[in-house]
Amino acid sequence: MQYRFHGNAAHIEAARALIERKAHRLDQHFADTAEDLKMLDVSLHHHEKTDSYRARLLFRAPGRQLAADGHADTLDYAIRRAFDDLYDQVDRYLAELRREPDIRRAQLASRAELQAELEAEPGPIEPRSEETDAG
Repeated sequence: MQYRFHGNAAHIEAARALIERKAHRLDQHFADTAEDLKMLDVSLHHHEKTDSYRARLLFRAPGRQLAADGHADTLDYAIRRAFDDLYDQVDRYLAELRREPDIRRAQLASRAELQAELEAEPGPIEPRSEETDAG
C-alpha cells in the first residue's frame, strides 16, 4: 500500500508507525489487489486554538474512495478514531461487493412472510364425529 502524509502536525514521523500498523488491517482486506491500486492519504492537523488534533484518511480502493475523520485531544486517539471509522466503511464496502445487503434483505423478506403465515388465523375447525374416527 502506498502512503501520502499531509498536514501541520509536528509529530508526523512518530505517528507514521501507528498509521502503518493500523493500515496493515486494510492491506489484509485487499491482499489480492495490486499494491499500486491501494493508496492511503493521511492528513494530520494540530489546532492550536483548541489544542486538539484532527486525522483525516482517504483510502483509495479499487472502485471506490473512502474518507474517514477523527478528532481528539491527542494525535494517537485522533488517528485511532479515524481508522475505526474507516474500518466500518471498508466492512460495508466489502459487504456490498459480496452482495450481502441483498442477501440480508431477501432473508428478512422470507422471515417476514413466514411470520405472517404463522400468525395468520386458522380457518374454523369442524367438530369431528366418532364415526369419522372409526372409519
